[in-house]
Amino acid sequence: MSDYNNLLTLAENAIAKHNGAIETFAPGASDSAVVSFQKFREGLIKLGGTTAEALRLARIEDLEELGAPKLLARQLAEIFRAPQSKVDTQAPRRKALRPREVANMTLPELVSAYDPAFPTNAVASRLREVSGDRAFILFNKQGEIDRTVTSILLEELVDGEIPRDSYAVGEDTLPLYKVGQKPNDTRDEHPLFRGESLRKDGTDKNGLAWINIPFPIRQLIRLASDTLEITVRQDDRQRIVETFELAKRTDAKAALTARYPKAALRFTELERNSDLPKLKVVPRYEARLVQSLGQNDPFHGASTGKRAY
Repeated sequence: MSDYNNLLTLAENAIAKHNGAIETFAPGASDSAVVSFQKFREGLIKLGGTTAEALRLARIEDLEELGAPKLLARQLAEIFRAPQSKVDTQAPRRKALRPREVANMTLPELVSAYDPAFPTNAVASRLREVSGDRAFILFNKQGEIDRTVTSILLEELVDGEIPRDSYAVGEDTLPLYKVGQKPNDTRDEHPLFRGESLRKDGTDKNGLAWINIPFPIRQLIRLASDTLEITVRQDDRQRIVETFELAKRTDAKAALTARYPKAALRFTELERNSDLPKLKVVPRYEARLVQSLGQNDPFHGASTGKRAY
């Protein structure tokens, strides 16, 4: 782990302890008392804190401006300025867990080890298996996993209780997420295939840059697919390319309107009501998971020695 990542990990741990203490000892405190590490990190980057050397120059006042209370800011400044040997001994080092090790973990242990940044590793695979790929992960308003509640919700699923899609926290009702999903983690949706996300660069698996197609044209193609004026299979690359090439034309709107009149009429109706397709979707990781694991179930033959899920 680099010096920079070590310092960020220690800062994240300090902020997590601060937030945990508030939840335990001052549950009625305002939301402003809780520090979002994600926002704190983004603020550091805007200040120029992109290297370990830069972080060590941060003043307490700088960290206060990023939302850290005075005493926490002082603690974070000390972390950033600590000798590197001390940082190395303090920073926790995650080791990759093997499937057989993961198979022996309890539900709370799985939830504790889960990192949404790695949606296809052994822990995520096991959680997806025991949850039946249903939503149970609760993120608080700071974008961090509430692991206590998440463990309880996972137990509910394993016990066969009716799945939830949200959870009440005080006066707020927050949505629940599946393994691999995160709040605001959305991608552009393929205009031809509902539920299929484009890559981060806006291309599909055929390398076609749909992101370069004007958004209204993509919406019209989606509606043509919904009205069955376009019928194309995901493995029919020729038809997909033909549609893409049509969408690239300078007269694409006129050409599509003439070819798909039902979709064009539907477009006008939905546009009037501001209800056109959003073409946003939460990425799905199941396909990548299967590819990464091959045909072998990583837990096949692994004796848990504990409760069977």
